Amino acid sequence: MITGAICPVTAALAAGLAGAAVFTAVKGKEETRPVSFAAVTALIFVLQMLNYPVSAATSGHLIGGVLAATLLGVPLGVLSLSLVLFVQAVFFGDGGLTVLGANILLMSGAGAGFGGLLRHVLIQKSENPLLRNLATAFAAWCSVVVAACLCSFFLASGSEASLSGVLWPMVKVHALIGVGEAVLTLTMVALAKRMPKLLLPMAAALFLTPFASGYPDGLEFVAENFHLPEGISLFTAPMPDYTLPFPLLPEALSGMAAGLAGILICQILAAALARSMGQKGVAHLKDLSSKKTPLLFKRHLFFCLITVNSEWCRWPV
Repeated sequence: MITGAICPVTAALAAGLAGAAVFTAVKGKEETRPVSFAAVTALIFVLQMLNYPVSAATSGHLIGGVLAATLLGVPLGVLSLSLVLFVQAVFFGDGGLTVLGANILLMSGAGAGFGGLLRHVLIQKSENPLLRNLATAFAAWCSVVVAACLCSFFLASGSEASLSGVLWPMVKVHALIGVGEAVLTLTMVALAKRMPKLLLPMAAALFLTPFASGYPDGLEFVAENFHLPEGISLFTAPMPDYTLPFPLLPEALSGMAAGLAGILICQILAAALARSMGQKGVAHLKDLSSKKTPLLFKRHLFFCLITVNSEWCRWPV
């Protein structure tokens, strides 16, 4: 849908955004903990796989920008979202490589960047839990609406759609999606205070599974109504559409295995990125490994539970 000369521009801007986030994270005072960073990145991956209904014919999925910024800080939140989008595009063909830069600007930039900074400004010098929660919810909602406005500009710049024609439909449907973003962000932040971050992806899958929807998301809904052309795929992902390339494998099992692979890839890449930015999280890793149950076993167990729950809702019952 987003094509033309705008794609190289958005790619360059996205690279600059990621570079600035890395620089700020390395120079900042916040610790880069590989386990926490990997767990939140896996959480965002799972949440973006699950669509929730927002109207009779439209669904939405969590962007997770304000959520990631709240749990990790703004710079690491931007990097977490960017990493998830990279994994989706490269390994699953979700979004596509040519629009990866645009997606990073929309979700990482508008979501974790703008939304996270807005939340930071709103909660400054406020210790009131209610006000902080309201600020978090408002920032999450705003991040979706701002992303919709920016996406409208990209669509108008890279297709035959006019900005005046596509802006209001995009804002209208994403204002509803933003309500879900706000509710889920507050829910996940509350859960993060009460359970280990490693269990958050499983909790998210369990919470969202009953509400899963097969309707097109907000962007797809607007694109269908405006008959916007789909981009031409020049790259075949290893696991297209979140399935393994084995025809004899049952569809549900293939989806579960692909989802598990995606979670593992996100975990590995996120932990490697966090470790490359500093060794401040090594003690945290050692603390986890000292528990009675081996860390490797616990991780694989919760990976399987996450995948079963998150992938189950993708198939009609």
